[in-house]
Amino acid sequence: MSTIANLDRLREVVTVLVKFGFQDILARLDLPFDIFRLGKQEAAHEKDTWVRIRKVMEDLGPSFVKFGQLMSLRPDLLPPELLKELGKLQDRVQPESLEDIKKVATKSLGREMKQVFEWFEEEPLASASLSQVHRAALLEDGQVVAVKVQRPGIQAKVMSDLEILGFLTSGLHNFVEELKTYRLPDAFASLRRSLLRELDFSREARYMRIARSNLASDQGVVVPKVFAELSSENLLVMELIEGSRLADLPGDQPKKQRRLARTGLKAVIRQILQDGFFHADPHPGNILITSDDKVCFLDWGMIGRLGQRDRQSLLSLIDAVVSRDVERLVEVLADLSEGSRKLDKRKLALELSEVIDLYYAVELKSLNLGQLMAELLNLVREHGLALPPDYTVMVKALMTAEGTARLIYPDMDVIKEAEPLVKRLMLARFSPEEIWRGMRAVFRDLPVLGEVMPSRILNILNKLEKDELTIGFEHKNLYRFNLSLQQATNRLTMGIIIAAMLIASSLVISSGLGPYLFGFPALGVAGYVASGLLGLWLIINIIRSRKF
Repeated sequence: MSTIANLDRLREVVTVLVKFGFQDILARLDLPFDIFRLGKQEAAHEKDTWVRIRKVMEDLGPSFVKFGQLMSLRPDLLPPELLKELGKLQDRVQPESLEDIKKVATKSLGREMKQVFEWFEEEPLASASLSQVHRAALLEDGQVVAVKVQRPGIQAKVMSDLEILGFLTSGLHNFVEELKTYRLPDAFASLRRSLLRELDFSREARYMRIARSNLASDQGVVVPKVFAELSSENLLVMELIEGSRLADLPGDQPKKQRRLARTGLKAVIRQILQDGFFHADPHPGNILITSDDKVCFLDWGMIGRLGQRDRQSLLSLIDAVVSRDVERLVEVLADLSEGSRKLDKRKLALELSEVIDLYYAVELKSLNLGQLMAELLNLVREHGLALPPDYTVMVKALMTAEGTARLIYPDMDVIKEAEPLVKRLMLARFSPEEIWRGMRAVFRDLPVLGEVMPSRILNILNKLEKDELTIGFEHKNLYRFNLSLQQATNRLTMGIIIAAMLIASSLVISSGLGPYLFGFPALGVAGYVASGLLGLWLIINIIRSRKF
């Protein structure tokens, strides 16, 4: 077992898991203490496993709540029922004292706060797992800003919890066979990377500047301006955007609701398909409606990226879904995925047809494109394929944006809104500029190919002529198989030896040759005793290994 630095925290985590009825799984792990002495099952009356997982995270505090929120963005790794529960996780964190917050801010600024801010409100605007936001005014020009300050000591707490979570996910993957399909170590690696990025506010500042630049031409969308000279890893100073939450919008203005829903949804689709840089979690809490009816995207700590090739594949995927071309859809998914060598394309095509037919049974305007793509992802996972992480984050972002748009305007026709941009981008693939770009890439590689290809082909032909051409195969992950085979061979050999000793001893006793022990030939008695002890040792060894 790997060494866990904070055993007290591990004991606390395990105690909560026992409390919610997960002791049967914990018993299979190599834990450094007896779980049955930590406490008893008290809160497992809820039969739904996914609900209990959510409650465990809520009990374990801010770090685990954030873990759950991040994992709710990965429909490729977790089942839909668990994703739905994790989506309910909310930050319910008491704010830090103003004195502690000012210490972090002062250290990050490298000077006293009164040298930067004219005033700094004591009561936070928002308090989350990793940080809290305060209203303030800049001393230089009096501009009102939002100051996002990292919670004191949160980095050390997160690193400790990450170590524990890594240990638990690795153990669950190795020792609980039914959980292997969820690839928990992959999920943890993705989560760790995302969380460490979110802890770096200077990275979020860069993300906001990129998004602000990309969306500058969209008059209906706002991204807060960042004051980079005042921001750092633990502090983010940005323009304060005043506005209303989506939940506070009046429901009796259908024209306004439709316009706002279209603006927000189109902005997300453009980020995904055109820019390849998108807000990963555009839920209602991260969106404001300004007084002049613009959509403001907040909290850019989690973003996704899609390269040009991925965006082209996504366009092909959407086109195949809309046109119900299942064979093409299978080819696109196989091309995008890892592990497609063992893919049963015929079976996948049949199951994809069933999913698409169910969604197309409703009116086109009622089609939930994000949910449909999530279903496709779940099917891909069941077939052992793995899409690139940012691809699956994109699907979750699209689902969230679609749900947010329909929260504002329930009759939103997502396909109709996305169609113009999709058509324009599809046609752009065949524009002279794109064709020339592809040709330039080919021409760029031609000199290299001209240099290396003749010599390589000649080398292969020479080896073929001399009968020296060989093909190498490399076997991987056979250690456990070899070990099991060796153990089985050893036990079989021992069994044959014991049987031979028993037969030989019986022959000696039958012959009646002396000397005698208890009236029987001593050599035969000794053979029986030795074979009996060896047989007993072999039986105990098999029982202890639990492999019988």
